[in-house]
Amino acid sequence: MDEAQRRELIRRTFDTVAPGYDRPALRFFQDSAVHMAEQLQLAGDECVLDVATGTGAVALALAQRLPAGHVTGIDMSDGMLDQARRKARSRGLANIDFQAMDMTDLTFPPSRFHCATASFVLFFVQDEGGHPTARSAG
Repeated sequence: MDEAQRRELIRRTFDTVAPGYDRPALRFFQDSAVHMAEQLQLAGDECVLDVATGTGAVALALAQRLPAGHVTGIDMSDGMLDQARRKARSRGLANIDFQAMDMTDLTFPPSRFHCATASFVLFFVQDEGGHPTARSAG
């Protein structure tokens, strides 16, 4: 399987699981998102990029802490992004947007964000030898 096929498989897989992704059994994602947002100790006016945002757990937690700031969440999966957008609307968050984008091909200017977050995505990143990073570390 080449890299393009691997990415397409990942995208399709997450599109498929997106509708049930936020079920209570996976509450760890929400809990860790809140913890991550707390740890950043943001002033409230920053612009933050959330890479591989999924259904937006970290992005939404950040947006709630940035009354004068903005969060951009990116993900390859339209299904996951649809869930994130729905959650943002239901919470009345206007300081957040979600975009379909591959984390390996960012198109933002270098100075656009104060910081970036990426949770539960490292195992999808390949090392220079083409192996998944988690396999290289283990």
